[in-house]
Amino acid sequence: MVTLNVVSDSKYYTHLSEDRHGIEYYSEKENIQGFWQGELAQKEGLINEKVTKNDMEKIQHLSRSERLGLDITYSASKSVSLAYSLLGDERIKEAHEKAVKVANEYLEKNLAFTRQGQGGKEEVQASGVAIANFTHFTSREHDPQLHTHSVVINSVIRNSDGKITALEPHRIFENQKMLDQIYKNELARNLKELGYRVEMKDKNGNFEIVGFDQAVIDKFSERKEQVENTLRELKENGKFQNIDENKLRDIARIESRQRKEFLSKEELERLWNEKLQELGITKDEIRQSVEASKESVKELSEKKSFELAKDYIRQAYNIIHENESAFTKEKLFEIALRQSMNDANKNMKVMSVSEIEKAFSQLLKEKEIQKLQNSELYTTQEIKKIERNVIEFVKKTNNTEKALVRDEKEIEQAIKEYEEQKGFQMTQDQRNAVYHIAMSKDKIIGIQGDAGVGKTTSFECIKPLLEKQGYTIRGLAPTGKAAEELQKVGIQSQTVDSFLLIFA
Repeated sequence: MVTLNVVSDSKYYTHLSEDRHGIEYYSEKENIQGFWQGELAQKEGLINEKVTKNDMEKIQHLSRSERLGLDITYSASKSVSLAYSLLGDERIKEAHEKAVKVANEYLEKNLAFTRQGQGGKEEVQASGVAIANFTHFTSREHDPQLHTHSVVINSVIRNSDGKITALEPHRIFENQKMLDQIYKNELARNLKELGYRVEMKDKNGNFEIVGFDQAVIDKFSERKEQVENTLRELKENGKFQNIDENKLRDIARIESRQRKEFLSKEELERLWNEKLQELGITKDEIRQSVEASKESVKELSEKKSFELAKDYIRQAYNIIHENESAFTKEKLFEIALRQSMNDANKNMKVMSVSEIEKAFSQLLKEKEIQKLQNSELYTTQEIKKIERNVIEFVKKTNNTEKALVRDEKEIEQAIKEYEEQKGFQMTQDQRNAVYHIAMSKDKIIGIQGDAGVGKTTSFECIKPLLEKQGYTIRGLAPTGKAAEELQKVGIQSQTVDSFLLIFA
């Protein structure tokens, strides 16, 4: 799991007494050295050096920024944390940190941007960042929880002129799920190479190591239970009705967070052993269960692996095309990686982001995927062909039909009656839409407007007029919610998918 938090200033790191993530939280109390990543860190000679408060602030001040940076937290699933802390497999920390590094490398290469020009109007790509990484092993409730805080310092190297400027983070926020999926895929790959068998728990790419009983996972997940309880309370009080589930969960995570107390290794061991005793299970029994579930990695030739990666990309764009004709590279990669993870239960190879990138480049070269002109969006050759056919059909059928209503007076009378019934006047655009629908001789017509401008009002107005002419009005919409809006104005409606299912 990946979470994001903006770090406003150095006090975030230096004042533990404020119950924030102080530098003690990141390093001294847990004797954690931290490690640097990124081209800017390399340029400043920090790679392989211990992360210090002074160096972090030094990088921050290169861009004269008042904000320290962005804290990206990569958290391993509970069974992975238990395998490391409870069963003592030191290799898992390395597997986790390797996955973190790969995700951060993708961020630096693709998601790090800055601004230039008067007032910073122009957004441009950055060529280097500095990331301070700190790996921790426990949650605030002292349960095993392997996680790394990757602090992206708010200074980057601007591609266009090499100057050090402030980070523009919105692409990182927009692609949080993408970073999460990169991390999960890389971690799963690394664990499978160590012999562990992983099992998907949902369609979001979340997995656990096979061999851990769910009761053990639940017993060592007190922090998760706190967040879920707070999330439930936030939903019930109705204060955050317009906030989506992910953002609301972030709020719940913050509101339920208590100050972290640091326990010695011996104190943690004693606490964990007590929990195992309550469950009536031992470490050896868990270890035996995990060992019995281990498996060897299914090897694939380079050619087969490449073809498999292309297949996952095709699965991804077909999923996207159910609702959208165009997509970003990151969205495509996120879904392709998740599709790969969903097949891990079948002992299939888990794809890395580098393998997906190579396959994407080949499909781009072959023009199966095509970049839209003057845009960061992509589409497929198939969709472009479908859209060309639609455009050609629309053109061929222009001016080939009789108008639905030929008498303008009838239209004007229908508008007048509607306005009297509703007690308001229609806008000129709404009136134009009614006239357009009623008098057009085109087989297919289009009315474009933003949400809330009154398209449904125009449909409600014209419905009785067309019914007088003997027509039956049916509504088809891409989503259930859109169909419901048409239903509200008396138009019998359904989704396009349900219509096709019945009549196609």
